[in-house]
Amino acid sequence: KQGRPYWIEINIIPLRNKYNEVTHFAAIERNVSERRFHIEQLAKRNEDLKALKENLEQVVEQRTLELQKATAQLEKIAYFDHLTQLPNRRFFIERASSLIKSAKRHKFPMSLIMCDIDDFKQINDTYGHDAGDKVLITFAQTLKSLTREDDLLARFGGEEFIALLPQTPVEGGTILAQRMCDSTEELSININNDTIKFTASFGVVSFDNKNALANNLKAVDEALYYAKAQGKNQVQSYQSLVSSNTVIAESS
Repeated sequence: KQGRPYWIEINIIPLRNKYNEVTHFAAIERNVSERRFHIEQLAKRNEDLKALKENLEQVVEQRTLELQKATAQLEKIAYFDHLTQLPNRRFFIERASSLIKSAKRHKFPMSLIMCDIDDFKQINDTYGHDAGDKVLITFAQTLKSLTREDDLLARFGGEEFIALLPQTPVEGGTILAQRMCDSTEELSININNDTIKFTASFGVVSFDNKNALANNLKAVDEALYYAKAQGKNQVQSYQSLVSSNTVIAESS
């Protein structure tokens, strides 16, 4: 009567005579427009909720990826040197602890190499810090190319680098340090038409698993200091110095 369609629910019932013949039909109609409207509204609400859920899931997934990326970036900042892309001192100390435990458990030898670029301050003063950065990057890449995947190589600070070599006796560590020394001597950096050549000094120690990491670091630092005192651009083994009763002055 309003002149527009509406929803109805119809029940049709057959009416039979005494001979069980269908003679009439009775129909009961109910206006269910309002109920239909609510059903449609509920269906629409469910679709809206489904779309909202999917959107929230996408947002959560995106936010999770962003958080993971941010966490990875923070870890990289905390544990890696931004210039050389090598692990830093903090990473080295933490990772070395687990390697030391493994070495004690399995009773395998380890060597520790500490190296320092010779006269690095003079390079910075003469050619500038950009040149110094390029020297550091090139030196780091050279060291990395000579170490194994299982070796722990890090920039320990300034122009000083360190490498912990699992399952490597001091003889093997000394051979590797000499290769590093020789390879460094062959390097050259071009800055503003100037060719910069540099060398590095190396100390090596047979890692003593009975001593704390700090004691081993002190020993290899003494070997490095002796290499510097003896004219630089060379490798010195702490064990060789001890066996020959060489007096090592305390490094500053």
